[in-house]
Amino acid sequence: MSTIFFRQYRRTDYQACRDIFAANCPEFFAPNEEAEYQEFLDAVPESYEVCEVDGQVRGAFGLLPDSGNEKRLSWILLDPEVQGVGIGQKLMERVIDLGHLSETRNVRIAASHKSAPFFARFGAMSTSSTRDGWGPGMDRVDMVLTL
Repeated sequence: MSTIFFRQYRRTDYQACRDIFAANCPEFFAPNEEAEYQEFLDAVPESYEVCEVDGQVRGAFGLLPDSGNEKRLSWILLDPEVQGVGIGQKLMERVIDLGHLSETRNVRIAASHKSAPFFARFGAMSTSSTRDGWGPGMDRVDMVLTL
């Protein structure tokens, strides 16, 4: 049984997060998104967390303020080596728990057409879709998860 632990992102997590991003390109992220993700990490975002599995950073996500009592899920990623074993579910349970703690009504998610089915499993509903919205061959799917 793996030990899963969530904590605040630190500068020392930078390379691990970049490596996980790279491992998910081009399957779940368009390569042109890498520079934006690096800028995001460089800012050491306050609401960004990493997921450690057996002491190693294997995932990350941000639940950032949006408007009113809404938040947006930002840069959620999981190391492909640990996908399919329930850790993604733990990430989403953490997102939902944090949303409830902050009295968030809706979580906005900007997904790709490849990741949208994952979020739909937790009740997220598609609100719009943009062909090639993230780059060639990577459609953007905007979703809302009501808590």
